[in-house]
Amino acid sequence: MVAWPALLPQEQFIGLSEKRQKATVRSSILIGEPNQRKRFSAVSRNITSPLTINGAERLVFDGFWISDLAEGVLTFTWEDPVTDVTVTFRFVSEPEFKLIAGGIPDERIWNVTLQLEILP
Repeated sequence: MVAWPALLPQEQFIGLSEKRQKATVRSSILIGEPNQRKRFSAVSRNITSPLTINGAERLVFDGFWISDLAEGVLTFTWEDPVTDVTVTFRFVSEPEFKLIAGGIPDERIWNVTLQLEILP
């Protein structure tokens, strides 16, 4: 399994949002309170993380996405934004890039939105 590239920002989690996978099932009954039970023994955590990179880092990211992760199919390791422990991530959807500053290609500034999940 590959790791998040060392040439990309490592702990840029400001603005991150996290939502745990729903791990319960509720079922209605005719009389009384609804039943509720666990669906899984472990759940994934969905992460939306903004990232700001320059043009040179964009090329590194593109290589990581296209070659190392097979267009986002494979998993990778990175630090958990809560515990700083190395965990396994997977992309939920394609990254979204927004150019925020122009210039020559290596100096352009990009905001990237990453939709990830941390696997149990």
